[in-house]
Amino acid sequence: MKKAIDLAEAIPDHATRIVAGSYLGRCNLRRNDLAEALAVLKRTEDYVSKHHMKRYFASAFLHNGLAEVCLSAGERSTGGERAAWLKESKRRCDDALKSSRASLRPLLPEAMRLKGTYEWLKRRPSAAEKWWNKSLGLADKMGMPHHSGLAHLEIGRRLKERAHLERAEAFFRRVGAESDLAETLRLLEADRGPGYERPP
Repeated sequence: MKKAIDLAEAIPDHATRIVAGSYLGRCNLRRNDLAEALAVLKRTEDYVSKHHMKRYFASAFLHNGLAEVCLSAGERSTGGERAAWLKESKRRCDDALKSSRASLRPLLPEAMRLKGTYEWLKRRPSAAEKWWNKSLGLADKMGMPHHSGLAHLEIGRRLKERAHLERAEAFFRRVGAESDLAETLRLLEADRGPGYERPP
């Protein structure tokens, strides 16, 4: 992703630069480096502003990335810091929904799922479940099995519903999403309790 960013800036290829920066930020989040994830996404946001690309389709990738990272920061925080991050998360989730609807509909199931997570962190479980089910329904309708799996994973993780985790497992096995599958299996094993050995 770093090489892609350097090359895209040299060409220049604004769309590739924005998408690569968005993915790099999220890669850092997966590596549990929240500070670097935020820094990369902010640099990408500055690039978008500098080149007047806010309404361009590639910016939808950035909006989803910023929403996810802000939600992660809010979940890890407490007190006033948590409140500030959740306020920022609301803005970022709304941006993600708006840009996905307007310019890149395949990102909409993810934006809906992130909005559900925001509602969950705001202690509004009914609203959260509504958004997660919207995400799942649209992902299924659009034939996006990875996003269907991610919606099942979020519902299963938050609501402690094993059936959703098992559905997530099936989707992740189908598409070869190893990292998401590992997280799902970890949650399933924890649900079974200590000493359980998974059948081959």
